[in-house]
Amino acid sequence: MDRKKASLITAVIGIILIVLSRLSISYSAKTNEVNENYIKENLKNIAKKCYLEGKCKNGQITVSKLIENNYIDNDLKNNLNHYSDKSYIIYPELNVILINK
Repeated sequence: MDRKKASLITAVIGIILIVLSRLSISYSAKTNEVNENYIKENLKNIAKKCYLEGKCKNGQITVSKLIENNYIDNDLKNNLNHYSDKSYIIYPELNVILINK
């Protein structure tokens, strides 16, 4: 009888661990997606502003160009830590291409 209880307890703990790990992975993926969307929307707005002020041209506007022209504040810089400065926005289509470091 002790072996059956031990097996049941082990199985229940195993199932709980599997469920918790899946929830953790799902939460992490969702957080990354939200952060990426935040970055993309901000970069689109910044690229529009840079273009309208005449400091950027049509085509690829790189993150490094936006940093040089002081369009990106410290909050957004912190969110861009995992992405390269070679990431870019295609203007006027406003497609954001984020390149991982």
